[in-house]
Amino acid sequence: MGITRDPPGWVSTKCLKIWSRKRYGRLPNRVDGYFRAVHNDLRRDTRRDESRDLAASWAGFSGRTGAEARDDSENHMAELIISGPAGRIEARYTPATVEKAPIALVLHPHPKIGGTMQDPITITLFEMFARNGFATLRFNFRGVGRSQGQFDQGVAELSDAAYVLDHLESLNESPSQVWVAGVSFGAYLGLQLLMRRPEIDGFIAVAPPANHYDLSFLAPCPASGIIIGGEKDIVAPAADIDRSLSKVRVQRGEVIERATILGANHFFQDKLKELEDVALEYLLRRMKEFEARKEDE
Repeated sequence: MGITRDPPGWVSTKCLKIWSRKRYGRLPNRVDGYFRAVHNDLRRDTRRDESRDLAASWAGFSGRTGAEARDDSENHMAELIISGPAGRIEARYTPATVEKAPIALVLHPHPKIGGTMQDPITITLFEMFARNGFATLRFNFRGVGRSQGQFDQGVAELSDAAYVLDHLESLNESPSQVWVAGVSFGAYLGLQLLMRRPEIDGFIAVAPPANHYDLSFLAPCPASGIIIGGEKDIVAPAADIDRSLSKVRVQRGEVIERATILGANHFFQDKLKELEDVALEYLLRRMKEFEARKEDE
């Protein structure tokens, strides 16, 4: 079932849970706790007179207008329908302009709290990669938008991500680099995908909920990347991310970097530009290192 409506405006946690269960069925305990944390973040960082535009909608927590978030007419973007494991997968794709260009896959936040590929953070990362010469693809997980299937607590969604990465690679023969990026739940799945796909060269993980999902599977982490969080994020607190990373080993020569955006909540409300600046600085630095290695070979 696709996500077609936002919940009512400024309502109680109980009402939001009733709304969610009517739409999606009873939530597993782990997802239910994640949902409660997100709702608390919404209540703490929004005002009552803004609730109509912001409540429980990822598109509202960016500082961008709706028109700015609707970028489908820009950057030579193509709408794709991919045949996936559970049926069709709805996607957006911006091709590269040169052969053997790098490729990037961007994964959106949790479907149960309104996450879609139209999430502003997802779009920001997508556009950042596309502007820097990557063939870039984002898509809706199963049960979201026009993608078929039902939510599977991240298990089948990981299968979707692997399938879409296969499709992206089929569109781009011999890419120079392969990157994965994700937001919240999408960051968690991106890190899981990293462990299963040795061709991935780098990652950008934004606010992975380390207090709801164990990151100990990064043992050892096979590629370098950056994890970006918000100082005021109560869904994925910086302390929980740091504590989880303290147990993670990396392969020799690889480094997981950390960055925290001051004053940012889980949605990076009014902090989207700062998030993009940090992600872009890291990406450009890694691309320069890659080019330097090529020249030395």
